[in-house]
Amino acid sequence: MFRLDFKYSKKNLERETRKLDWANASVADLTFVFTRGRVELWLDKENLCRNWQDCTVLDFSVCFLAIVEQLWKAGGTELFEFTEGEGEIRFMRQGDEATLEIDYAGEPLQSFSVQIQVLRDEARRFAKSVMEDAIKRHPEILKNTEFRTWHPFGGTLL
Repeated sequence: MFRLDFKYSKKNLERETRKLDWANASVADLTFVFTRGRVELWLDKENLCRNWQDCTVLDFSVCFLAIVEQLWKAGGTELFEFTEGEGEIRFMRQGDEATLEIDYAGEPLQSFSVQIQVLRDEARRFAKSVMEDAIKRHPEILKNTEFRTWHPFGGTLL
């Protein structure tokens, strides 16, 4: 079973107690400053990403989904590069399967294959889950026009 998960860092949660105007904050602040934490990529019962401790969770969820959607439509190869450290995920689609190669600093190269439909469903679930969590904790984000335009599910809000 393939699954993505996230947990916000304690430092990030402490940042959130400060007064940020979530309704008017820039997407850069929302993604790179106020939604940092750990991203977990599970294959069966193993977390393949043990060292992904300081990721931009919201940005990761949107970029991961965009890459998977591109693979879904056109196939081929795509690359996700981490902005906060050395590392990348290579996505390759052949037929109904996608292979992901994870190369993250300090970790051995990980590679696995998954059905493209499973990858797409999980990428969508994950992006929606991250967004719903942000809305639950900060409902005023629903008033943020820039966020609603930027996020793939933002147009369906309200």
